[in-house]
Amino acid sequence: METPFQLRKNRCGLPPLLAFPPDPTHNISDDQSDSDEQTCRGKKLWENQLKELELVNTANRRIRWLLSRLSVHIDTSESCESDVNDLFPYFHSGDVENYADPITIFELNRITKKLNNFSSKVDIVFGPSETSASTSEEIEDTTCCRYWRDIIPKRFSSNNISLRWSDLLALPLEDAASDILELFEVNSDNKGNVEGIQSYLHYQAAEALRNIEEVTLPSLKQRLKQNQNQHHKMQMIQKEFANRYNKIFEQLDDYCMNVLRVESDTLPLCPLKHEESLQDETLIDSYARDIGKCAFEPMRKEFYTLSDRFVKLLTGVTMESSGERRYYGQSISRGIIYFRRFIEFITSSQDISKQQQSFDRNNQVSLETLYQFTHVNVSNNNQHSATCLSQFMNSPAVRAKLVSDLQQLEAFLTCRNREITRTSSRGFGHTLEEAIDMEWTQFCIKRGANQTTAQGVSEGMEKVSSDDIILFQEATHNVLTQIAGDGAQAKRLRLLADAVGYPSSNEATSIESFSLHFDHLCQKAANISYQMTFFDEQSKRMTEAILQIETEMDLTQKEVRVTENRIECICNGLKVAL
Repeated sequence: METPFQLRKNRCGLPPLLAFPPDPTHNISDDQSDSDEQTCRGKKLWENQLKELELVNTANRRIRWLLSRLSVHIDTSESCESDVNDLFPYFHSGDVENYADPITIFELNRITKKLNNFSSKVDIVFGPSETSASTSEEIEDTTCCRYWRDIIPKRFSSNNISLRWSDLLALPLEDAASDILELFEVNSDNKGNVEGIQSYLHYQAAEALRNIEEVTLPSLKQRLKQNQNQHHKMQMIQKEFANRYNKIFEQLDDYCMNVLRVESDTLPLCPLKHEESLQDETLIDSYARDIGKCAFEPMRKEFYTLSDRFVKLLTGVTMESSGERRYYGQSISRGIIYFRRFIEFITSSQDISKQQQSFDRNNQVSLETLYQFTHVNVSNNNQHSATCLSQFMNSPAVRAKLVSDLQQLEAFLTCRNREITRTSSRGFGHTLEEAIDMEWTQFCIKRGANQTTAQGVSEGMEKVSSDDIILFQEATHNVLTQIAGDGAQAKRLRLLADAVGYPSSNEATSIESFSLHFDHLCQKAANISYQMTFFDEQSKRMTEAILQIETEMDLTQKEVRVTENRIECICNGLKVAL
């Protein structure tokens, strides 16, 4: 098979194409007249080749214009689907215009055979294009329409209803080839002109084949590969977004159930920022308030349940837990009395004035808050428990003082138990301890004789043994563990106390009624929810982008198949023609 250059030179008789316009400064010759003549001929050749390119492009625009206006009404029962697939890229103007290489005579022959299969079902639609968007497109549309309206009556009789597609579609290419040969003054006689036209059309097909094989098809395959790589990366990103969304959703669900005690489905949807003027901080603050309005009441109810359970450990109201009655108030109350008597005993033994002694006694830490919780009057036990519960739930100062009293009482009982049970290694140690115990017993008898507690139990502090102190200590430790320990229930009680443990206003869900700690919890939930919504939105956008790139991949694959079919068609035509 001859190369495009050989076809152009040997068969068409056309001069070779110039890659660049001639420059007089490059034509250095001894004879100035010869140099000027060569320059003039080079300029004329360059101008003729520019006109040749314009004629070829004009012919292809006219063919594409006609193909884009073919209205094919196909009966699926009589037509072949492969014929439709072969013709669709040429009928669809958007697809055809993507091809930089001109349509060759062999492709027109192929289109003609396909159109002949549809017989009279093919109509030509003349008229303005509905897709012309600019003035240049409207001018081009009008020019091509006028060309076909003028040339058909000239070439064919108006009464000829059996118009052949092979004669019609090839007209622009034949006219362009004839004008090009006339432009270069090649084969002026009619017979030679027909042969020259065919030779030029074969040259044009060979040149188009070379461009398609070396430029167009590799470019399409490279673009397809880039789309595939981009599609793979976008799928990985979309998968990562989905994984992060699932993890954050689980985190939000756990946080809502374990901290806010509400289901994540009951929370209002987190809005995304759609306005540039709306800052993320403002959006999250507003959303955190909405979460607070949903979570305040459930957390307050849970705090009431835990507070009631804790207060009942001190007040002595009957409470069953796992079949065992737990009540440490009486033991703690006796421990407080023991603590006060011992403080008085230590104070009375000091060598100070009575005035100073009275002042110190009044200012001694007497564990008054803890004593109020444990000192129960049997006649109004339930009312006392309700009062203590209200104070515990609504007063952070009462809770802090209660914990402080428990810690102080436990520390005293621990030290006192150690003193009683400790044995001195020295001989006079027992005598000293016995002397102190004797003084302590006499003090208790003197101060506490015939005195009873509000519960009707004789104090009898002189009879308190090491076992009794251990009992007081264990009771105090158990209660303290329920509020200041490391257990889950104690931690939960402290969290709720910091969040919702303050006096409730008339508008419990108003913004002003929220504490800083509660607002911090809601802020955290809002941030988690915002992240979840963000990744969900990004995942949806990435899904849309993936669908778009998949559409581009399908179109590119279609262009590759059409281009490969063009190569096959042109190769077969050149083999037969040459």
